[in-house]
Amino acid sequence: MKKIIILISLGLFTSLCFAQAKRAITVEDLWNMARIGSFDVNQNSGKIIFELTKYSMDENKGKTDIWMINIDGTNSKLFKESVSSPQFIDGGNKISFIKDNQLYECGIDGKNEKQITNFYSGVSGAEYSIDENLVLFPAKVYADCSTQECNKEKDLAKEQDKVKAEIFTELMY
Repeated sequence: MKKIIILISLGLFTSLCFAQAKRAITVEDLWNMARIGSFDVNQNSGKIIFELTKYSMDENKGKTDIWMINIDGTNSKLFKESVSSPQFIDGGNKISFIKDNQLYECGIDGKNEKQITNFYSGVSGAEYSIDENLVLFPAKVYADCSTQECNKEKDLAKEQDKVKAEIFTELMY
């Protein structure tokens, strides 16, 4: 029994001798960590699709890609670059995602990419109806505009206006 305790103690002591020195986590460490964003699980195919964002302090920007992995954690692979918000649709046979502020769909193999929306102010946070015939998404629009052309004209006029001040008469909280 003493021999076992001595061997375990010796093993722990040896491993502690070679352990790295502790240090506080830095801002650089935080920015170097990849971040997992939205994801979706397909029970039928046993796949998980998720967005992974990596940041560069030197370039002062982040890059979001979509990755696919098996539910058991094997076979992790890059699915699409520079896209976000993945969702399984069509019973898991297709994947929808946001690319260049528009909604796209493709096959589960990444092929047959097709643009679904062409909305002037862009699309984000798209959600499909249960039967997947309708898509709901938030977008920046003007209340008195009924067309995309009207929204575009107002944005252009606002951009060209020399006065950039705004008056707020109440806050949202």
